Amino acid sequence: MHDLTNQIKQIDLTGVVREAGIELQKRRGRLLAHCPFHSDKKPSFHVYQDSTGKWRFYCFGCGIHGDALDLVQRLHGLDFKGALNHLGIRQGPLTSADKKRISESERKRQRRQARQQRERELAYRCIYSGRLIEPDKKRGLL
Repeated sequence: MHDLTNQIKQIDLTGVVREAGIELQKRRGRLLAHCPFHSDKKPSFHVYQDSTGKWRFYCFGCGIHGDALDLVQRLHGLDFKGALNHLGIRQGPLTSADKKRISESERKRQRRQARQQRERELAYRCIYSGRLIEPDKKRGLL
């Protein structure tokens, strides 16, 4: 039986980050990079090991955070199982904790997609209603 949590914990996040084309810089003992999820002038994306020894990331610019699995899911738009396959993790019988993480991951993905759809619809309505074209009027967004 495979313990999925331990397999995920053992993934070298620095390798996953570099494989994604994100250049890590070592500064004062910390691993920093420009965040792949937003544009920033100074590196705000930190890669570190937490107190349990698990590799994690955190961006001080946009607040995105997680482990290697979360990073792969966000970068490639994959679900939990797709990210496992991408990382080459063999999946055995799932524990209840793994099932909970899958359902949480799926809910997050669905919420993110719904939010993106709402943002697209709002942008469409604003552009075609003239709100972005007339910045001097009170109803305009600019």
